[in-house]
Amino acid sequence: RRFVHPPDFLDGLACLATARSPAAARWALSRLRAWRSESERPVPKPEPNLFGLPSDPFVAVLLQEPHDPRVLLDTQHGGPHALELCRAVRRAIRSIDPSLGVVAITAPDRDAAVVEAIRADGVRVRSRQAAATAIATAAAVVTVNHPLAMVGLLADTPVLHLGSAL
Repeated sequence: RRFVHPPDFLDGLACLATARSPAAARWALSRLRAWRSESERPVPKPEPNLFGLPSDPFVAVLLQEPHDPRVLLDTQHGGPHALELCRAVRRAIRSIDPSLGVVAITAPDRDAAVVEAIRADGVRVRSRQAAATAIATAAAVVTVNHPLAMVGLLADTPVLHLGSAL
C-alpha cells in the first residue's frame, strides 16, 4: 500500500500558472478542486458523554458492598462505609486541589439512602455501567480492592488500593 497525500494547494496553483496546454490547465484545476473538497470535510463531532461524567478532572471511588467477600477478606471490620470512604476521599482531594471532583461508582442495587447521602456530600454517583469509562478517564482511582481497578492500571491511571493484600 502507498500512503495517499492530500494535494498541495500551492503546487496546484503553480501547475495552473505554468500550464502550457488546456489539458495541463484541466489537470491543475482538478488538483485545486480536490484540495478544496479535502479542506471542506466536516469536522467530526465529539462523542456524547453517555455516562454523565464530568469533563473536568476527577477522582473515581469504586464502592463495594460491605458484605462483599473480597472486602471482608482484605479488611479487619468489613471495610469503610461507602459514605465514610467518599467523605475521606473528598477531604483528601480538597487538601490537594479543591477544583477536583469526586465520582463514586456504585452497584445499581445500592441502598438509596446511602446514595442520597453521598450525593448530599457533593459527590457525583454513577452506576457500575460507567465504571470502565470513569476509571480510564479519572485522574486517580480509590478502592478497597475492587477488581475493576485493574482497568485503571491498564489505562495508566493511578490506583490507590486501600486493602491489605494486592
